[in-house]
Amino acid sequence: MNPTGTLKDWTIIEDIPKIQVETFILHGRYDQVQEIAVIPFFELIPRVRWVTLEKSSHVGFFEERKRYMELLNGFLTGFQT
Repeated sequence: MNPTGTLKDWTIIEDIPKIQVETFILHGRYDQVQEIAVIPFFELIPRVRWVTLEKSSHVGFFEERKRYMELLNGFLTGFQT
């Protein structure tokens, strides 16, 4: 894939460590956004949890709704202050 357009050289990598809130990354095993694109977020956000939905592509909230909601609920209730 060869990105084109005004965002082709844009990156957020250097700003990722500035995220200082609990962060939840949900990723579908068959997502067009490949795991390699998610890794910097997992490695650079100080308080992060990453889960891969094994039966999903890009719409895990639809494809694995029950699992998605369980994970989201666990994240939200686990990090309440």
